[in-house]
Amino acid sequence: MALKFDNLLQENWKTMNRDPVDVVSVIKEYLVDHPKLEVHVGTDAQAKGRNKANFVTVVCVHGDGVPGRVFYLKFSKVDIYSLQDKLMNETMLSITVAEEIVHELPYARDNIIIHVDANTKEECASSKHVQALVGMVMGYNFRYLAKPNAWAASHAADHAVKDKNKTRKGHRRK
Repeated sequence: MALKFDNLLQENWKTMNRDPVDVVSVIKEYLVDHPKLEVHVGTDAQAKGRNKANFVTVVCVHGDGVPGRVFYLKFSKVDIYSLQDKLMNETMLSITVAEEIVHELPYARDNIIIHVDANTKEECASSKHVQALVGMVMGYNFRYLAKPNAWAASHAADHAVKDKNKTRKGHRRK
């Protein structure tokens, strides 16, 4: 399966306890009362066999005295061919979601921060891709965070892609 990079906000977004949610409505509601709220967008992928991975994009509404909320969208068994391919798809998914949020809520652009799931530490394999990935984000006029500071990708999306929001028996957490 190839990733689809349009109409992502129309897909089946969920809260971390797996309830469906309209992401744009929630962001809009929050920004009305909290114009300095940050909207963090990040994506992570987990290998699922040879040349396949599950991808999860998260939107984390956070800051300005508001308790954080996390929403996610999952793609299963996506074709990947290299680390660079995985990282480019992760970043492009995040950018696309951010662009779609801005299309619906133009005033939200300055609130959005894209989390790039590549590490700035030279000893990490992803480090040689950081400059290109950050360049992509900047080309779309968004702020960014890269690892080790990219918590929306490296923690929130990682949590969802590994199904840590389920109990051992597959039941929802309360």
